[in-house]
Amino acid sequence: MIPNVINDFVSDNLANLSDIDIIINLLLFIVLLYPYLRACSFVHEYSHKLAVILTSKLLKVKVKHIEVKARILSGFTYSDF
Repeated sequence: MIPNVINDFVSDNLANLSDIDIIINLLLFIVLLYPYLRACSFVHEYSHKLAVILTSKLLKVKVKHIEVKARILSGFTYSDF
């Protein structure tokens, strides 16, 4: 019952969309999604850097180098701590 309702809803709505509507929606999705994911990755990786800095100050340990590479959907944080 439920799969039929979902299939009917999707097929009815896709039948009403033209190719240009689909292309515009995909472009907007990509244009809006990429910067959002990039910003989330940036904030996430730099929060690791902040955590290392705060922890090292709390423990009175000197940290010489913290390397952060933020990439979309992945990242890397390295320190000598």
